[in-house]
Amino acid sequence: MLFNASLQIAFVFLMTVFLSAWPLRRNKKPHSERNISVIDDGVEWGITLASMGKLNEACNQFREVLNTNSTNEYAHYNLAIALEKLGDALQAKLHLEKAISLNPDFSDALVMLGYILIELGEIENACSILLQAVNLNNSDKDAHFNLGIALFMKKDYKDAAKYFRNALKIDQTDLQTRFNLAMTLHKAGYTDLAQIEFKSFVENCDEDNSEHTTFAKKYLLKNKNTST
Repeated sequence: MLFNASLQIAFVFLMTVFLSAWPLRRNKKPHSERNISVIDDGVEWGITLASMGKLNEACNQFREVLNTNSTNEYAHYNLAIALEKLGDALQAKLHLEKAISLNPDFSDALVMLGYILIELGEIENACSILLQAVNLNNSDKDAHFNLGIALFMKKDYKDAAKYFRNALKIDQTDLQTRFNLAMTLHKAGYTDLAQIEFKSFVENCDEDNSEHTTFAKKYLLKNKNTST
């Protein structure tokens, strides 16, 4: 959890969408504007294998595509995701960087690269990459959320709160973001605002016995007693 330094990294990753869903990306160009070939079929088959949990086979499939065409950014991107899930963040980083070099406006690859950089402890680089992603696609909740995480880890709490708020504007039902916002506001010294967000979190959270709910309730009780 963000409020416990020893659990901070685990919380960062649990709260990031990439671990709960496979962010598959296909070539979105119309068929008339792209080469309908084994390359496209190969990426599709790799995505299918990955969706079935056959990550090693998916990696081999994406590599076959790249052996035929090393400039296929979607093959690089999906290979990176599979590699990260297999625990090879460094190789994943290389393929994401290649995808972005081929398509600088590939905002999904930027978001994923930012996530990988956080995982690798390259926080400054993560902030830079995620800011690019936000500027490219301001409606991407994950870009704002992950940038908030990176800034929090830099102890830049005021800016972190800004991006968590942006993420909440996109999806006000996201309790993970609301909890992070509350914790960030607390760290920034805005106790009253933190209480508002923690209260909203508790009121909307179904998991009464979760660690986050328990912490939020204790926080509210402590500050209530302090103010009386």
